[in-house]
Amino acid sequence: MFTRLMLAVLAWLLSSLAFAVCYVDVDAGGANGGTSWADAYVDLQSAMTNADCDEVWIAEGVYKPVVPADAQNVTPAERATSFELVRPVRLYGGFSGDETDVDQRDPAAHVTVLSGDIDDNDTVDSRGVTAHFSDIVGSNTTHVLRAVFGGVASPAGPDTLIDGLTVTAGTTVNFQPGGGFQCYPPSVVLFAGPVCSFRMSRVIFQGNRSSDAGGGLAVVVLTSGVANPDLVNVRFIGNRAVSSGGGLFLRASSGSVLTGSISRATFRGNEAGDEGGGLSLRASGAFAAPEITNTTFFGNSTSGFGGAIATYVSGETGGTIPETSGAEPYLTNVTVSGNHAESGGGAISIQNFNSETLARGGVFNRMIIWGNTATSGPAGFQFRNDPLRMTVTNSVVQGSCPNNCYEAVSGDPMLGPPQSSPAFGTVLLPGANGAAVDAASCIFANDQRGQPRPSGVSCDLGAVELTPQELQEVFKDRFQAEG
Repeated sequence: MFTRLMLAVLAWLLSSLAFAVCYVDVDAGGANGGTSWADAYVDLQSAMTNADCDEVWIAEGVYKPVVPADAQNVTPAERATSFELVRPVRLYGGFSGDETDVDQRDPAAHVTVLSGDIDDNDTVDSRGVTAHFSDIVGSNTTHVLRAVFGGVASPAGPDTLIDGLTVTAGTTVNFQPGGGFQCYPPSVVLFAGPVCSFRMSRVIFQGNRSSDAGGGLAVVVLTSGVANPDLVNVRFIGNRAVSSGGGLFLRASSGSVLTGSISRATFRGNEAGDEGGGLSLRASGAFAAPEITNTTFFGNSTSGFGGAIATYVSGETGGTIPETSGAEPYLTNVTVSGNHAESGGGAISIQNFNSETLARGGVFNRMIIWGNTATSGPAGFQFRNDPLRMTVTNSVVQGSCPNNCYEAVSGDPMLGPPQSSPAFGTVLLPGANGAAVDAASCIFANDQRGQPRPSGVSCDLGAVELTPQELQEVFKDRFQAEG
């Protein structure tokens, strides 16, 4: 009897720990209560606001934050409407609409789109995605997704997860950052702990634009705040920012700390007017040091500095932040190729406008930096207002390797053409006889595609490990050509 009672209590405890699931399906025709697929909410915001919804399962389809009263005359209030994160929540896309387990979904096959095309006149593809920022027409919503601060906990803290969604067609106005998603807490918040420390996986930011910074995503942390976002297999494609960070903008200021990680990501075809076609990282009297691994930057551009990446340090070292202030990204196994800057740093621009001469500038390890261009200035690394503490290790860098370059790898990596997959984004394979293959010891167990490392005696540089099958194909093609 006692054993049965204890088992019953244990079962009740386990059930009480399970996350409450709410369902969203734009095509549902039931009770619209979110309790099942048949009775799913048709409006995503209803589930995001409902405090009983720990997890929100979203079926394939296109979701928009508002339906204008008159699509031909969208009002400013309608444009200002976003999908709002108001509390910690887990958002999952990629469902067909009959799954019973979150692991049964397939975001690549069942595309779930959050779109800012509220007046329904963008040029979109078959999925309803605005593929490029130039396809935006008319009056779109200013932020597709936005964290709204004001409660007792951060709505974008570590308990918030966004997984399996495509965010498209956001268009900010009035110098607002973050066309696709904005996480920008006020300088004073009413809770302790990290602010923009959300987790994100298998999310695509495509065809968004910002009148300021962060065409796809903007994370800004102010006044001694802490941010630690975690992005895995996130893609930034075809976004634009008038100022900085065509794909992604990260900024820390006034004694704040911004760390976090970006892994297995793709930055492709993004543009910025001033700096950082793919990514812009800024620190103003603060410390910004995200880790970026197994990631590809390809085909990004800027009219200013840093075709792929730009870092910018300004202001005195602040408050509780010691002389380690700076914008110091840690990049490992990253491929930077095919990017362009008008004013230098076709690949990467590192800028120091801090009176502290020891401001940090970054750590670059096991990199491929090749095939980038600049109209003026260097095509690879650019340094503005040295000195900066930065190091480049075990990397192949076209042109001259910068100061503090250790164990440089010489030769051409012989990168192949870009290859894209719904599963892992865009990659460029290193050539079998190129300088990047078997060039360094291993740090990670897998590459951007999830392929195991190493496949040879050592690991390849850059985001991708050439597999034995790919090596075999190269040698077979060569044998047939020579025969």
